[in-house]
Amino acid sequence: MKLNIMISFLICVAAACCSQAHAADAKPLAKRVFIIGIDGLRGPAVNEVELPHIQAFMKNAAYSTEAQSTTPSSSGPAWGAIFHGVGPEIHKINKDNPAADGVAWPSFIKVINKHRPKMKVGVYSSWEPILTETLEKSCVYDKLCATDGEIAPAAVEYIRTEKPDVFFIHFSIVDNTGHAYGYRSLNYYAAIRWVDNHLGDLFAAINGLGEPDKTMIIIVSDHGGMEYPKADGGVRHSHGTDDPDCMNSFWAASGPGIVPGEMKAQFGIASTAPVVARSLGIKPPAGWKAKVPSGLFKE
Repeated sequence: MKLNIMISFLICVAAACCSQAHAADAKPLAKRVFIIGIDGLRGPAVNEVELPHIQAFMKNAAYSTEAQSTTPSSSGPAWGAIFHGVGPEIHKINKDNPAADGVAWPSFIKVINKHRPKMKVGVYSSWEPILTETLEKSCVYDKLCATDGEIAPAAVEYIRTEKPDVFFIHFSIVDNTGHAYGYRSLNYYAAIRWVDNHLGDLFAAINGLGEPDKTMIIIVSDHGGMEYPKADGGVRHSHGTDDPDCMNSFWAASGPGIVPGEMKAQFGIASTAPVVARSLGIKPPAGWKAKVPSGLFKE
């Protein structure tokens, strides 16, 4: 009798363990994931100027020109949300409070390090705080901080020679130009075209790795920008409020399992983290509040 009870108990434990293991991971959709960050790109701006590479990418991608930024709509809070899957009211990342280990909302780089330790990861950023504040110091990845003009060709060479499994690149020029000249100025559109031109080289390098049907590419911006009146009668070009020009960001994903077309359901840029995790078949940490946007994947 005792033996039968013990056997039944062990069977239940084994079943529970199998169930938990199954819940812990989904089947990977992609072999590689590339995330392209464009700072300060107003979502609607991708339709306001000719952008051969971004617009061609959109034809086979799920995309939104109204993915919501964070409150405040600023770079630090927003990139923190993109990497950590939670808003700034939770991650609270800034120069005095950089990302820490042991929280319930680790960055997706940290999650990949833990669950896919053999994956080669690279992060190239023209905005240093992503490397020094947004990502945990314990993260393992190849890194480069340099100007946009230096980062773009360096990223192409890195992809071709190192063949990373996960790669993130950040461009600053669009936001820098928006601050200087305005987020609807000719110079602003020229800056977006400059990034678009370099995306052509990046896409070529990514395609050169082969297996395009196993590659996920995500493009995301952190916020937009607008004009604010100044007391002296002038204007200030910036962001930070909940005005649609600041909040509507660009987000697009193309790769295995993606349902192409304009995404109608509203979602936030923090959903980037769970999309990266789902692409690699990794169960998102319980502390991530953002979810995969509804209808993004065929499943």
